[in-house]
Amino acid sequence: MTKLKEKKLVPLSYDFMFKALFSSEKNKHLLAFLINTLLNINIKEEDITIKNNEFIKLNKLDKKKTVDLIIHVKNIGYVNIEMNRNLDKTKLIRNESYALDNFSHQLTTVDSYNDALKVIQI
Repeated sequence: MTKLKEKKLVPLSYDFMFKALFSSEKNKHLLAFLINTLLNINIKEEDITIKNNEFIKLNKLDKKKTVDLIIHVKNIGYVNIEMNRNLDKTKLIRNESYALDNFSHQLTTVDSYNDALKVIQI
């Protein structure tokens, strides 16, 4: 039997902890609180739909892209949340790419750009 040495808190800034807490349907109230706090808005948990966080590759050369959280917020649009403990230029470019992909994947050839919902990248 393995004995636990010492209890340690794992920071919420660790990817797996962030996803475990905020991508759960049972914690949507926490996700609503986070979005309300970060965006200074007032939404309810029933206004939030947690979406698939993996972008579909459109061809075999596309890079695989997985965002920590993609949320649809009623009457607002999409919110992509990416937890980065250390922010550098590469991560900023990657985050911009995620937001652009979320925007462009909403549209087909017959859609107007005005039809796309707003995308907020956090």
